[in-house]
Amino acid sequence: MSLESLTPKPRKKHLKTYSTSVEKPRIAPGKSQIIRPNAAAVVLAGGNSTRMGQDKRFLAFHGRPLIEYVCNQLRGAFPEVLVAANDATRLAFLNLPVIPDVMPGQGPLGGIAATLAASNYDLNFFVACDIPFIDFTLVERLMRAAAGCDGAVPATPEGHLEPLFAVYRKSLLPAMRDALARGNRRIRDVFTQGRVNTIPLRGSLAPRNLNTVEEYRALLAVGRLLPASAVPA
Repeated sequence: MSLESLTPKPRKKHLKTYSTSVEKPRIAPGKSQIIRPNAAAVVLAGGNSTRMGQDKRFLAFHGRPLIEYVCNQLRGAFPEVLVAANDATRLAFLNLPVIPDVMPGQGPLGGIAATLAASNYDLNFFVACDIPFIDFTLVERLMRAAAGCDGAVPATPEGHLEPLFAVYRKSLLPAMRDALARGNRRIRDVFTQGRVNTIPLRGSLAPRNLNTVEEYRALLAVGRLLPASAVPA
């Protein structure tokens, strides 16, 4: 199958959980978010939510589906916001472009490649839809670190990379397509084919995502994501 064709992934029945060149950034009036006039933001929303046991995108948070809460943080901060997913009909309420995988079943790398190709901007910030709170200070650090190279990705003190909270340029697209064509879905392997800077983080600053029902319940109870060791079983 050609990587240039767009073949939407067959829709599955889901559990019902909620109805449904770098320019200097500016500060949005009355907001803390940065505004990037020459970059797009992409919300990665094509995961299977295996550990959660239900579709994380539609978990209720602050009176709306989680994915909408994440997207709303990006509106106004970027001139273009895209969603990487294969079920555009279910996400129509977002009123955002939903970009399907070029080759379904290729994991996050497939979604990143498809939206990177569809974006109207060279510079693109990617965030997984299960990261409820976007640290815009970190986003700005990543944007600056991507100047003059193909992207930037955070790295934890343990050396783990966070490729689903990162900045990529279109210059990485050929390497992504080549990896997918060879059946390699590891995002980290693409980094070796380009110039991707890493941003070292202290543990407390690393992006936190929502994986389990226990983590979700704790989030609702305290309003923030707790360390895994502090989440009640």
